[in-house]
Amino acid sequence: MAVQAPAMRTAFQGFALRDRLATAWARHPRRVDAAIAGAVALVVFAVYNATLTPSLSYVSPDGNELATTSYTLGLAHPTGYPLYTWLGKAFTFLPVGDVAHRVNLLSAVGAAGACALLFAICRELALPRAVAAFAALFFGFSTSIWSQATISEVYAPNLFFVALTLYLVLLWGRRQRDPEVALHGDMRSTMLFGAWAFTLAASTGTHMSNLGFLPGYGVYILMVNWRVLKQPLVLVPGLALFGLGLMQFLWLPIRTVMGEPTPDPIDPATFEGFLNYTINAFPQFKWAFPLEMLPDRFILYATLVRWNFGLPGIAAGIAGAAALALRRPRTFILLALMWGVHTIFFMEYRAMDIDVFFIPAHFLFAIAIASGVWLIIKGAMRPLARVPAGGLIGGGLAFLVLLLPVRAQLRYNYASHDQSEHTEINDFYENVYTMLPVGAVLLGSAGVFGYDMFYYQYVYDVRPDVTIPSAGLAFGQRASWPSDGRPRYSVDPSGAWPNRFRPSTVPSEWSIPVLVTPAHDRKLWLRRDLVLYRLSSTPPELIDDVSAPAIPLSLLLNGATLTGADLGSTTVKAGETIRVRLYWKFDRTTQAGVIIQLGDGDDAPIARRQPGGGLVDRYDREVARVSGHTVVEEFELVILGSTPAGSHPLTIRSAEPGSAAITIANLNVE
Repeated sequence: MAVQAPAMRTAFQGFALRDRLATAWARHPRRVDAAIAGAVALVVFAVYNATLTPSLSYVSPDGNELATTSYTLGLAHPTGYPLYTWLGKAFTFLPVGDVAHRVNLLSAVGAAGACALLFAICRELALPRAVAAFAALFFGFSTSIWSQATISEVYAPNLFFVALTLYLVLLWGRRQRDPEVALHGDMRSTMLFGAWAFTLAASTGTHMSNLGFLPGYGVYILMVNWRVLKQPLVLVPGLALFGLGLMQFLWLPIRTVMGEPTPDPIDPATFEGFLNYTINAFPQFKWAFPLEMLPDRFILYATLVRWNFGLPGIAAGIAGAAALALRRPRTFILLALMWGVHTIFFMEYRAMDIDVFFIPAHFLFAIAIASGVWLIIKGAMRPLARVPAGGLIGGGLAFLVLLLPVRAQLRYNYASHDQSEHTEINDFYENVYTMLPVGAVLLGSAGVFGYDMFYYQYVYDVRPDVTIPSAGLAFGQRASWPSDGRPRYSVDPSGAWPNRFRPSTVPSEWSIPVLVTPAHDRKLWLRRDLVLYRLSSTPPELIDDVSAPAIPLSLLLNGATLTGADLGSTTVKAGETIRVRLYWKFDRTTQAGVIIQLGDGDDAPIARRQPGGGLVDRYDREVARVSGHTVVEEFELVILGSTPAGSHPLTIRSAEPGSAAITIANLNVE
């Protein structure tokens, strides 16, 4: 018998391996699906982790509070979010980054898990694996969920529980196709129903609005198997587990009785206060628009959908919803009711960051998009099947249909959601707490919006000698004004105590900027300048007609000229500061602004400044005329910790669009 050549043996071995893989693929479809879902989650998580905010962030108004209360196991603002708090606490034990970074990871994991579940749900609806993977990646790289996956917020973890709840009820529904199970129930059916009920109740601890999905679930359960109402071995454990999931909210009165201050004047330790803290929270936001405004609100929602999926995605979603209605009418009704109730409620909701509230609706629409894309692929494959090499051509077209939208989402959204270099809050406060004298008083926002200050003392016990009167205050309460002569500082952009906390007897202070931190020029809804002000009852010395700048300049503004600058050093370590002194000549007082920037490019962080530190107009009115004089301002400029080592130009330019930049010096960052 002839001996086989090595090349032939290798070929046979390759065919055998392929056959074994194909057999395993067909024999264990659930394992294959689980492996692909895991791979999708890993890919999405890797992108989220690469763009994750290093620590605190102003992208969300609540994120800094949630990071802090997770660590301290405190009470967050209504509705309390107990499940989120506990999960956040678990993530604070991870050995990476600081505490806020670890809680940010909870959002990345939650969003990636939701994408894996989106794949599983699409497979449950009999969509091909490639289409299901496309839907998961296409949704995962859309703008709304990505924006929440990189910061401490409730919306990404909440979506995971929304997706898990939906997947469990679909598994329960599939189980009911067995006539014997539908009639009498079984242990697996009981476990799935109980897991669904508990997960739904538990999810209210990440967002209370999930209760709005109950009508859709109720209708679906009755359509699939109304006999469950006559199966106490299924129904009773389910109701008990639902109640158990809701018992998490006992955390609110327990923590209140234990002495934990609430960030709201509502007291959840009383029955009325408990209701107002949970299901009745934010009444001023609910049903805030008259019916005649519903068309405008729907246009707003449609615009948000377009931002996430584009017009082709909307068209595919509408077609896919119609296909689902014909192919799986009960599942379609479930998804339509969930989507409808959720969307209508939040179209009537008044909030600045309204886009994030529609994330569950976007998730449901992504399922319809997957159905629509499969409809399009099937429609294109039919005529191609009649031509030579049609299968190969169709496969290539399907590959492009699935790949190109995901690639476009990734490329288009990456830059706008990359928060990985946003170290400005940490850099600012590290220098603030270094600069403050012993026993200083630090003033700023109270409640949720002050946790960028509170975080360092609550989590790391930084500078306990510094008094922060607004720390832990309930909204609307007054704080005691520091009147014992201690040095006073403020991080409030108005340069003083927030008006609603200022006693009427306190005179207006001079707010003198002493520390300025550049920030990435992003349109964040809670964005504020990162400036530390020294408060003084006496005006600063602004006029200096004697000193001469070491760096002559000539930057013309409307009513003022920047004539020069001094730098304390041209070598600095990332995260530390340099001393800057600017010289201004005024023809008249002006509100014209300048932009200081370190580095090149549109993404380089900037500091917006007004000539004379914004004090010139008041100084001109109350102290001395500035026209014809040289006005100086001095401050420490923070060099962000994310700045790479090397030489970087320090430039200044007018805040007017299109203005040219003047290089002050080249800084050597170590």
